[in-house]
Amino acid sequence: MSNRSKKIKRAKLISGTVLMVLFLLLIAALKIIDVQPIGPQGSEVGFATLNGAFHRLTGVNMTWYDITGALGMAAIAVACGFGLFGLWQLIKRGSLKRVDRDIYALAGLYIAMGIVYVLFEKAVVNYRPIDMGAGLEPSFPSSHTMLTCCIMSSAIWQFRRRIKPGVLRGIAVLLCVVGGALGIGIIEAMKRGVSRGVFSNEAGLGSAPMAHAAAETPGPIQQGLYGIFEVFADTTVICTMTSLVILMSGTPIEYGQPAGVELTNAAFAMTYGKYASVVVAIGLSLFAGSTILSWGLYGTRCAEYLFGSKVIKPYQILFCIVVVMGAVMDLSLAWDISDTLNACMAIPNLIGLLLLSPVVIKLAKEYSAEHFPEKQKA
Repeated sequence: MSNRSKKIKRAKLISGTVLMVLFLLLIAALKIIDVQPIGPQGSEVGFATLNGAFHRLTGVNMTWYDITGALGMAAIAVACGFGLFGLWQLIKRGSLKRVDRDIYALAGLYIAMGIVYVLFEKAVVNYRPIDMGAGLEPSFPSSHTMLTCCIMSSAIWQFRRRIKPGVLRGIAVLLCVVGGALGIGIIEAMKRGVSRGVFSNEAGLGSAPMAHAAAETPGPIQQGLYGIFEVFADTTVICTMTSLVILMSGTPIEYGQPAGVELTNAAFAMTYGKYASVVVAIGLSLFAGSTILSWGLYGTRCAEYLFGSKVIKPYQILFCIVVVMGAVMDLSLAWDISDTLNACMAIPNLIGLLLLSPVVIKLAKEYSAEHFPEKQKA
């Protein structure tokens, strides 16, 4: 390493350390200097005089809030893009060691950001200056600002490193921002559609294969085709029919508000008469009961595989307690917890599916050659 490189590295280390110290001093100052109960529900705010004067001057501007929220979602889209790029390198090069080091650096940065976010959610420094309807909410550091500054700056650094100087670099940096902004709509649509669809078909979670693996079929491709039909019948047919009944029934829908089975019951009763809601209630009870039993079995088998048969009974007791908690807790909280845990299952499973895709392609070609030889000749 040359002397110039050493000096640059030392300068970066010193500047980073100074910024970290200043950040810690700011946190300490917010907890000590001019702390007054001027926030929602009497919450204490540091630099109260300055913050209060600025809030009275600017008021509440939801436009800026929406803009910062959009930038935060754009940053998440960019981070997902780098994650997919790293996954593409892993699949193409076939080894974790051959993935670029700066991709690991980005992963470390994003993990550190997640840890900082969780830390400041628990160790609250300041609350949001207004009540947005969800009670007291931590607001320091701003998650939108943190995401935008850290992820977008790292993205620009990546483009400057990977793309040659000139017009293309400027275009790439611009696309980084514009592409992320365009991804907001896709993310919002997928967040609702995919997360709810997963509850009906379990596609991508890795849970359904536990049931399919117990079946007796000539080969894995046949059973895979049954799984594909299962997703089609459950989601494309049944869920579409249910949504059409709700939309065409004329039942009032409060958009943006969580809707449970009450909406479906009301729609079927308005369309087919009051006894239809009884049929829906019976079907829902059977569905809920079978879901509890099947997921209890899945969890038991996974716990037994990981920790041995001694954990089966404690796990089943814990599962029963969680079932009761899920039945009585707030609906939106239950959805959020379920979405988070489903993502924890889906992410490693989808990575495994990508790594095993060559095996699937090989088996599919063998199946096609055996059962449809005329297509192979054509």
